[in-house]
Amino acid sequence: MATIQVRVDDELKAQADALFNVIGLDTPTAIRAFLKQSVLHRGLPFALRADPRPQWIEAALDEADAEEAAGARTVGHEEFMREMRSLLHELSN
Repeated sequence: MATIQVRVDDELKAQADALFNVIGLDTPTAIRAFLKQSVLHRGLPFALRADPRPQWIEAALDEADAEEAAGARTVGHEEFMREMRSLLHELSN
């Protein structure tokens, strides 16, 4: 039997351990499942994509939310937020 050693950030390891625990797996079992699915799919068992949300959209949403919360209501805030959330939804699909 082979051993694989991988260095990962402590926080990532803790988050992965917690997630796998919730679904009833330990991390080594989850990694074995990933490797088996990779072999079965003859590649990664999921699509690799860049984050579809441009940073400027996230920044604009945060700024608009902060202005609204501070009472500095911007013209058309609700419409802007609705359009930006719609765009984010489209980009995520």
